[in-house]
Amino acid sequence: MNKHLNLFRTFNLQQNQEYIENNLSRAFVLCLQNDNLLFHEFLKDTLEDVDYQKIFSYSQEGGDITAELQQPIANINTSEYSKIYGLTLTSDRLDLKGFDNLEFNKSDKYKPITDVAIDLNGEVLMVIEVKRTNEDCQQQLFNQIHQLKSSLEQVPEEDQPSFKIDALSWKNILKQVVSVRNFERHNGQENQFLSDFTDIVKEYRSSWMPISPLSYLNVEDKHARQLRLDTAIKAATKDLGDFPYRDRQGFYLKEPWAREILYWFSNGDQGPHLVISIWPGNTKGQGWSLYKDNMDWLDKKSIFIHGIEFPLYTKYHLSFSSFQRFFASIECTDDDLRAGRALCNYDTFYNYSGRVKKDKWQRLADFFDGVFVDGFDWREKCKWDQKIINSGKSQFDIAFGFMVHTEIPFEKLQEIDREVEDGKGLNQFVIDAYHSFKKIKE
Repeated sequence: MNKHLNLFRTFNLQQNQEYIENNLSRAFVLCLQNDNLLFHEFLKDTLEDVDYQKIFSYSQEGGDITAELQQPIANINTSEYSKIYGLTLTSDRLDLKGFDNLEFNKSDKYKPITDVAIDLNGEVLMVIEVKRTNEDCQQQLFNQIHQLKSSLEQVPEEDQPSFKIDALSWKNILKQVVSVRNFERHNGQENQFLSDFTDIVKEYRSSWMPISPLSYLNVEDKHARQLRLDTAIKAATKDLGDFPYRDRQGFYLKEPWAREILYWFSNGDQGPHLVISIWPGNTKGQGWSLYKDNMDWLDKKSIFIHGIEFPLYTKYHLSFSSFQRFFASIECTDDDLRAGRALCNYDTFYNYSGRVKKDKWQRLADFFDGVFVDGFDWREKCKWDQKIINSGKSQFDIAFGFMVHTEIPFEKLQEIDREVEDGKGLNQFVIDAYHSFKKIKE
């Protein structure tokens, strides 16, 4: 999906990371307002049991539950409530042991406006001070609570609300969001607010996601390792750009000779591994750029990623497409070619690549019969009869290119991926792989 269709990302090509992160509290409130199950789970987890029971376990008519942003403290009628929660919301849960020892300090950071205010039936109020990092915001919250208490000076003590100070974490919030989203998806419901919120968090604060680094995972846990790869890919889009395809994971390579770099987990004789691959010459346009240069890079047997040497595998990849849509391919190696015959070089590219009209199909078939060994059934590989001869097509396009890839053993990834954080572990590894493949012809 085009990233600009995300509900929490305005169509502004100049917006930066800070702009988006400053709107995380807005995004969270919108999620609460537009997903009743998430709102309930958040309140149940945050409220003390006596308050939860008072609000939800007894039948009562009327009353509203609302969440608001940027509520001026001066506009809050503190005496209306029986309980007021003062909460911090930071990346990790703050230690509030020293909160009661603070003193009112009207510094430059003091804001007489609460980031988030949640009103529960006019009975309970939540005042939340939000930070996108682990910044210690206790003083800011203390100042706001101090102002709320100051407004009660003329109210009899027995009529004053009680106060509860506590700390929340974005990481726990995201556990709730992901849990609710998965529950709803299992029931055939996809909430766009939760979906877009998790996508934004994966891209800008991947460490908040309830995703374990690969070093914590069992080698057989396919679902968890795929979630980890998805988070790393999303986190890297800040540096490498958005990739809108949902049927594959990767980035635009942005080279005239290769368009994409893709990442996926696979299994083999040696166990699960991460495949990272590019397809040089995957279109005729890419071929013009590829074949005019020196082709010595085809002799490379290894590639360095993240300072580590990995084996590099290259095979021929013939791509068939119609109306710019891929529909078949032939993958092979030199072992599949007759002695002295070449498949992917400038001559075959010049003579056979590009648009092939129906009257030229037999010429291409004769070429394949002459270049491939008898035991290599190229017709079956590309479903020649089914997808071409008997398809009703009058033409198709063919590209003479390559598949170049490496395979990273899962055990090696576990050594690399020990924490889910930008610039570290798998997050950085997928970025380093991108730059290594981008320079493969050098």
